[in-house]
Amino acid sequence: MSEETVRISDAALEALFNETLYCIEEVGNIHIVISQTLEFEGSADHVFLENVLNAVKVSLDKVKVTNIHSENFKLPTEGVCLIFGVTAFEAGFKSVDATKYEIFELDELKILEVDKLSQISLDVNKKKALWLALKRIFNV
Repeated sequence: MSEETVRISDAALEALFNETLYCIEEVGNIHIVISQTLEFEGSADHVFLENVLNAVKVSLDKVKVTNIHSENFKLPTEGVCLIFGVTAFEAGFKSVDATKYEIFELDELKILEVDKLSQISLDVNKKKALWLALKRIFNV
């Protein structure tokens, strides 16, 4: 068999893939920093985080979730870093004096420091504050 190149028009591609796609190219890499010593995968916090990210059209499988206590923990240098349950300083951003629920920009990195997922999930005001900050970060 020989190989042939097939060209498909833009209209044909749109007809094939007609679902709405969300692009967050301007944001870049998304890093989630948690401070949870128990198993995160499948926990109530995991489900809550997945719902929060879905609300801003971000899939949990497209982000990097790292436990601050992990030996593989490295500070991101670009994109978005959402820090749950510890301060930016405790996470390793020694030059950052962030205020909870306020976006802090450090060169090419947007940092958002917030309370623990379990605390946010139980507090309507914290949920609202998180939602407002995420809307600004992800242009929703």
